[in-house]
Parts: sequence; C-alpha cells; structure tokens
Amino acid sequence: MGRDYGLCLWSFGDISVEEKCKLAKEIGVDGVEVQGDLTQDPRELADILSKYELKILSVIPDNVDISSDNKEITLIKLMGCVS
Repeated sequence: MGRDYGLCLWSFGDISVEEKCKLAKEIGVDGVEVQGDLTQDPRELADILSKYELKILSVIPDNVDISSDNKEITLIKLMGCVS
C-alpha cells in the first residue's frame, strides 16, 4: 500500500470546486483536502471528486486558519489543539 498525495483545494483561490478538482487531477495527486463548507451539497462534491478520480484525504473546518491573526485562533494553536 503506497502513500496518497494530495493538496488543499483552497490553495487554488477563488475558482469553482470543479475547476480546482480538474487542476488537482492534472497535477497528479490522489486526493484533496476539502473545506467544511456546510452550504455545499455533499452529493455534488462526491460527483465532482468521482469525475476526477480524487479521494477526500482530509477536511478543514470553514473559517479556521492556523495562520490567522484572529486572537482566538492563535490561542487555540498555542494550546496545542492544532499543529
């Protein structure tokens, strides 16, 4: 069993999820990290991922960034809750 390689979809910026998945497939990764966007239809996301033969490797909560200048986020990081 080999290692899966992936990337974070948010790193592609402000383009559609489908465009991001297409680029990820072209790059050659096995899967992606998706944002926990509760407004997105999970069936639609599953269809897009299937179309480009990508797996979900991880999920990041929406509006949580460990590099944020938000004091609460910084405190969470300092407490060791995220790495």
